[in-house]
Amino acid sequence: YVQYLCINDSRKKYVQYKYSVNEFSEKQVEIIDKSPLLKAYTEVTRYFYNDMDYEKAQTAVGKIDELCPNMSMTWLLRGNIYYDLGDFDKAIECYENCLQIDPNNLSAEYSMLTLYEVLQEYEKAYELCDRILEKTKHVKIEEDWYGIIYYTELLKEKLIPYVTGEAS
Repeated sequence: YVQYLCINDSRKKYVQYKYSVNEFSEKQVEIIDKSPLLKAYTEVTRYFYNDMDYEKAQTAVGKIDELCPNMSMTWLLRGNIYYDLGDFDKAIECYENCLQIDPNNLSAEYSMLTLYEVLQEYEKAYELCDRILEKTKHVKIEEDWYGIIYYTELLKEKLIPYVTGEAS
């Protein structure tokens, strides 16, 4: 667990909660742990991605796919790489592929949500806010890894003027 502090939370709704940080599903972690090579490529991918060496990160993701095709998180990682490179069409395609494999992957949905906001596709972003909040309505805030619920609520509030036509 990591300590998560919310900044500028005027509603004082989410302050000092602990969030579990886990990017791979339990099933995916089990698969990765059984293969030292797969585990190594996963760690290398994260290293290169965090170092912003996206070409090498893409190569490492490809190696993961060779060993274990169609893991939802490889699509998410690819989407994040394309997002950071500014190739938004490919990023959306990767997030959609991730969601086809794992329809409940909130990281992929939230990534698409932020991308739609960047692209000023406010209706799509707002719809994703509703979908994410519907999926998480029974989630305890302590289980909200990365603060997805909190930030989705903030973004939804920000989007209201755009979807109602009141934004200038």
